[in-house]
Amino acid sequence: MLFRSIGSTDIELYMQTQLRIIRGRDLAGRVAQELHLENVPEFNGRGPKPTGLAQSISTIKRYAALPYRMITQSTSPAAVLRDATATTSSNPSEYGDALLSHLEVEQVRGSQLVDLSFQSADPQFAAKAANAFAERYAKENLSMKVAALESSAGWLTGEVEKQEKLVRDSDLALAKYKETQDAGALDSGQNIVVARLNSMSDDLVKARTERIQKESVYRQLQAAGPDPEAITAVLNNGSVQTLRLQISSLEQERARVTERYGEKHPDYQKVIGQLANAKRLLTEEIAKATLTAKNDLDQAISNERVLQENVNEAKSAATALGRKGVDYAVLLREAESNRAIYNQLLTREKELRVVANSRTYNVRVVDKADVPSEPFTPNHRRDWTYALMVGLALGVGLAFLIDYLDDSVKTPDDITRHLKLRFLGLVPIVPGERHPLISGPVPHDFGEAYRAIRTSLAAQFSHNGPRIIATASTQPLEGKTTTAVNIAIALAVGGQRVLLIDADMRRPSVHKALRMHNDRGLSQLLAGQARMREVVQRTHDPNLMCI
Repeated sequence: MLFRSIGSTDIELYMQTQLRIIRGRDLAGRVAQELHLENVPEFNGRGPKPTGLAQSISTIKRYAALPYRMITQSTSPAAVLRDATATTSSNPSEYGDALLSHLEVEQVRGSQLVDLSFQSADPQFAAKAANAFAERYAKENLSMKVAALESSAGWLTGEVEKQEKLVRDSDLALAKYKETQDAGALDSGQNIVVARLNSMSDDLVKARTERIQKESVYRQLQAAGPDPEAITAVLNNGSVQTLRLQISSLEQERARVTERYGEKHPDYQKVIGQLANAKRLLTEEIAKATLTAKNDLDQAISNERVLQENVNEAKSAATALGRKGVDYAVLLREAESNRAIYNQLLTREKELRVVANSRTYNVRVVDKADVPSEPFTPNHRRDWTYALMVGLALGVGLAFLIDYLDDSVKTPDDITRHLKLRFLGLVPIVPGERHPLISGPVPHDFGEAYRAIRTSLAAQFSHNGPRIIATASTQPLEGKTTTAVNIAIALAVGGQRVLLIDADMRRPSVHKALRMHNDRGLSQLLAGQARMREVVQRTHDPNLMCI
C-alpha cells in the first residue's frame, strides 16, 4: 500500500501511527467478520492439529524471534507471545487476535510504502485475507478522513455565522459613529479638513514671505530719506528709469549749449526749463513709488492676518477631527479585523467542503496479493541452512570462549607474556624413569635441553663469584627435583663447581635421584646438630656436591 500524508509535517510519525492502526484489534475484528472466520477450519479449531515436533519447533522459533519482534513492533513480550499463540479460537471475539497472529506489517525503508503479508495453510485464504486487510483499511481511512473533514467543516460553519454577525455589528457601529460625530472626512480620500489646512498653511507661508519682502523695501525707502533713487524698487520703476534717462540727456545738452552759446542764449534757457520739469516729474514718480510700497506693505499685512486667522480655524477643526479620529480608528480596526477573520474562516470552510466532497483516497493499494504457488513455510532448506550457520557460529564462539578462559601455560610465549620472566629452555617429557638424569641413558633432545638451559644461565650470570639458583614448582610431582639435579650435573660437567641443596623438608627426593644416603642434611645443619663438612656429600662427579 502507498500512503500519502495529508496535513501532517512529520511523515515518520504519521507512518508509525498508521502502522499501529493496521495492527489494531478493531480493524482485525471487522476483517474477521468480513471473511466469516468462524467457517474457516484453520481458525475455528476444526482444522488439522500440528504434530508435537512442529509445535516444539514453532515454540523455539517464536521465542528466538521474540527480541526482534519486540524491537520492530514496540510491544511487550506478553503481547508478542499472546499474538503468536492466538492461532485458533472458537470464540468470535478472539478471531481478530487470531488474524493478527498471522499478519505481518512492515514499512518499506526510505518510502511511504507498506508491505502486508498473511500466513495461512490455505494459499487462497492467505491472498484473500491480505487483500481484505488492505481494502478494509483504505475504506475506513477514507471514511474517518471524510468524517473528520465534515466535523471540522460543520464547526467552521458555526464560527462563520458568529463572525458574520460580528462583522455586521462592527460595520453598523462604524457607520453610526460617522453619522453622529460628523466624521465623514476621516475616510481615506475624503479628509478635506487636513487638505484645506495644508493649502492654507502654504498660502500663509507665501503671504508672510511677501510681507517681509515688501516691508524690507518700504523700510529701505524710509531709511533713504530725500534721495531714494538708489533703492532697487525705485530703480526698477519704468517711469523713473525713463525720466532718469531724459534728465541725463538734458544735462548733456545743457553742457553742450553752455559751451557753445553761453548761459544767456535762448537755447540754454529752453534746456534749463526742460531739465527742471524732468526733475520735478522724477520727484513726483519717486513719491508715487514710495506711496505704492507703503500701500503694498499694508495690503500684504492684511492678507497675512486674514490667512493666519483661517489657518487657526483650520487647525482647530483638524484638532477636533483628530480627537474623533482616535475612536474612529479603533472602530475601523475592529471592523477590518473582524472582516479579515471572517474571510479566512469562509475560505477554510469552502476548502474543507471541497476536500470532503472530493472523496479522494490518501491510501492506495499498489499491488494486490496473489495466490502463492509454493509454501512459504516450512522451508526446510532455509531451516537447515540457518541451523548449520547457527551451529557453526556457536561452535566457533564456544571454542574462542574456552580458549579465552583457559589461562594455563602451554608455550614459551605464554611464560614471557603472562609471567613477565625470561624463558630459559623447554624440556621434553621422558617416559619411564621417575628421575631421568642426563648422566645416564636418556634421549638426546632431553640432554640437549638441559645443556641449553645451562648456556642460558651462564649468559644470564656473566659476573664472577657465587651464584645461587632456586628451583620451585606450583604443586608436587611437576619435576623440580629432576630439573634441579640435571641443571647441577650440566653445570658440573661444564667445569663449574656446584653445591646442590635439597630444601624440600616435607618430601625430599634429591637423594633418591642421585642414589645417596639421607641420614643427615640441611635440617641438622640449620638446627646446629652437624657441621657443614658433615652434611656435604660428594657425588660421582668431582665438581658436584650435595646436601
